[in-house]
Formats: sequence, C-alpha cells, structure tokens
Amino acid sequence: MNSSKGPTTEEKSSSPRTSGDEKGGLPLKHGGQPAAQGERPKREKKEKETGTGVVKSVLSGDRLVVYVDAPKKPVWTPPEEKEIKLSNLRAPLSAAKWDKGKEKREEEKWFWHSKDFLRKLAVGKRVEYQIEHAPNKQQGGRVYGTVKLLPEKGKGDKIDLSQEVVAAGWAGVSLPGGKEETNLQRDDKNDNRSEYVKALLANQEAAKAKQLGIFAKDEAMLQHAHVVIEKPFRIRETEEGTEDEELCFDATEAYKEWRNQVLDGIVEHVHNGSMLRVLLLPSFREILLKIAGVQSPIFRRKPATDEPFAQQAQFVTERNVLQRDVKIHFTAFEQQRSNDARGEPTFYGEVIDNAVSIGEKLLEAGFARFVEWNAPKEKVALLRNAEETAQKVHKGIWQHQPSSQGTPSKLSTSFVGKVSEVGSGSTLVVVNLATTPPSTVNVTLSSINVPRLGHGERDDEFFAWEAREFVRKKTSWKKGPSCA
Repeated sequence: MNSSKGPTTEEKSSSPRTSGDEKGGLPLKHGGQPAAQGERPKREKKEKETGTGVVKSVLSGDRLVVYVDAPKKPVWTPPEEKEIKLSNLRAPLSAAKWDKGKEKREEEKWFWHSKDFLRKLAVGKRVEYQIEHAPNKQQGGRVYGTVKLLPEKGKGDKIDLSQEVVAAGWAGVSLPGGKEETNLQRDDKNDNRSEYVKALLANQEAAKAKQLGIFAKDEAMLQHAHVVIEKPFRIRETEEGTEDEELCFDATEAYKEWRNQVLDGIVEHVHNGSMLRVLLLPSFREILLKIAGVQSPIFRRKPATDEPFAQQAQFVTERNVLQRDVKIHFTAFEQQRSNDARGEPTFYGEVIDNAVSIGEKLLEAGFARFVEWNAPKEKVALLRNAEETAQKVHKGIWQHQPSSQGTPSKLSTSFVGKVSEVGSGSTLVVVNLATTPPSTVNVTLSSINVPRLGHGERDDEFFAWEAREFVRKKTSWKKGPSCA
C-alpha cells in the first residue's frame, strides 16, 4: 500500500504556483490586487529615447543622420551620429547592389527629388528627435522615430519633418503590418489610430488630390522622375564578364569652360578636410574637388597612421558644407592624380557657402596649411594671414610649433639671406641675415608650377626630384637677395 499522499488543501493554497485570494480564486496582480481571469500581466513601458542635435546629412526622403548633442569634453572626440528612419513613412528608394553585385535594385522614381526636398528642409538645422523603435545590433544601427525642427532663436513652432514631407507629396504613409491603411472614412468611434497618424494620412490624401510629388500623373512631369547623375567614370562589362571603369568625359575641355565661371553645386561627400565630392548643377556632373589654397591633414589606410587633426579638419568641413548649396570658383586642374589608379581628374576651386570660404575657416582653425600655387590670386594675402594668425596662437596643427624669435611682424619687400634648405623645386628655406638673431623664412617661388614631391598617400610627380636637385645646386648656402 502506497503511503505517499498528495499535497493537502493548505499546502496547495500556499504554493507559489497556485497562490490566490482566500477563496482560492484568481492569481494576484503586482501589488496584491486580484487579476481578472485570462488577463495577461502588463509590461512596464520603457521611456522613449529623446534628444537634440544637428542634421548632418540626408540619405533619402525618409532617412537622415543627426549629430547628437553631448556634454563638452576636455579632449575633442567626433560627435555621436544617429541614423534615423522617419516612422510610418515610405519614400522612394535608391539604387542598390548586394551579394557581390549579383542582386540589384533599380532606383525608384522621384528618389532624387524626395531626398533633395528633405535635404533643403533639414540639413544643418537643429532638431529634436524621439526614438519609437530601435532594432537590435544584428538588424543594423538604424532606428525609427520622429524628428522636429527647432525654431530659430527660440521663436516660432517646431516643424515635424514627417508631416512636411508627406504634405509635399515626397513620401507615402506606411503603417505597421505592411497594410496601406489610407481609408479616412472609418467612423471615428472605431478608429484607434493616433492623432499623429491621422494627420499623416490626411496630408497624404491632400497630396494625392493635388497630384503632388510621387503622386503626379502628368506625363510631362513623369519625364523628369529620374535624375541621371553624370559620374566621372562609367561601369562597363568586359568580355570576361567582369566590370571595368572608363573615364566618360573630357575633363580638360570641361575645365577650360568652367574656369572663368562661378558654378552652383552640392557637396555630396567629404573625403578629408580639403577634398570633396561635388555635384555640379544644373548639369548633374559629379567631380572630385580639392579646396583651393589649403591642404588639410589626410587619412591613411591604417587609422593608426592618420595625420594629426585629420578628424577635426573633416568635421569642420562636414559641419559647414556637407550637402549644402555652394558656389565654386575653379582655380586649377590636374588631369590625373599620380596616386589614383583610376586616374580620376582633380579640380581645384574655392568653395563658398553663404559668402564664407571654407578654406579660410580651415586655416583660421589651424586645420590646414596654406598652398599658394592653386589659391585664388585675389585671396592669397587673406589666406596667408589666416594661416599666420593660427600659427601665432598655436592652433591645431601648429600647437607644437615653437615660437619664432627675432622675426619681424612684417617682412620687408626684399632682404638679403642665405638658402639653407630646398624643400622642392619651388620652396626654399632662407636664413634672413637682416634680423638679430638671424631667422628662417619659408619662401615659395611665385607664378610657376613645379612638379611636386609626394605627400601622404600621394606619389612623387614626374621630374619632382630632378627639379628639386636643380634648385639645390643653384642656391644651397649661396648668399643673395631674396624676395618675400
């Protein structure tokens, strides 16, 4: 006979799995209150992440990158960037490739127009954001949320970017579950959508009625739905089935046409502080442009070997001109950069945003060196003074430069000195014998273009060493007049 017995009634009532009220009834809620039968315990709501920042760039009509505001630190670090996808929106998609180019997606109609609308509306502006959904790291770093423009100088109302984009017709409303719920005729009593989503849907219906943006049906407008960007190189398939690149425009002829003009453009990418990828308008020609008159620190293939202040210089340029409408005054041109295997032409030009030269800003901040040979002739004195000002206060790349002693505040028109060093075919270091004690002066031969020695990842140009050796033999430690 089995003597073991099951749990008694008292034991059952005290068991954690069956705990309830005195009547042996329903399980208890958090806090001791009995829960209704079949009711699930409510999850604690997490507070949504909010913050403020400045819009760095726009990736499409519903995606943007924000510099997140952070407390100032003793040592400068690059600001955190947050890519935000506007919730409940679906803008035209860009062309894309994946799986090593085997899978392709063609660019959708109105992609460029949709992106450009948000670019003009938001880039460089202060915003506040609220994150609605943040996928895990395996799903990528993009988050979903709402973004609002903050009023300038604290005056006016905040502007919701999602509502503005939908009202202009450059994006549609996309609701959870993949259902395009655009029916506004449902009874308000049965409509459980938020007021925010209802406003989005109302703006979409208004844009459809007016045939704005992506809802256009006019044949004349549809002809401009795709914008073709003229790249410096085009991709072609070889007989072996691989892809190759070929130069697809005459850069020399283009420079001859552009050099006496001031062209409009959009800065699409910042390679480093002084090298940009620019889209010229209205031709939609994409070019590689170096800012005239300056050379900022560069990035190398190994981050540990980057030149000092390369990140700071890049940030200054991005913060001021990335994805902005700029004016470009071309000053020089190179058919082929010696360190570029593709041989992409490089243009040099002054980049102006709101009547301010970005080259001058870099020099004033100490994040670039002055380069005379490609500088605008009318700006040579201004740019040189900006560099000298940064040197005097030891800003940026000049912070470890020792203060020069005995150098007069302003050099005379001419002086007598000795050449102590020859840096290249056009740059010399001259000992000025007119000062006490003698001081050194860097002199660049004006009005000539000499082959340049390599710098960073740039290789030596042909005959650069021969030109340097020629000047060295002619001038080294020889006494004579020198013009500054």
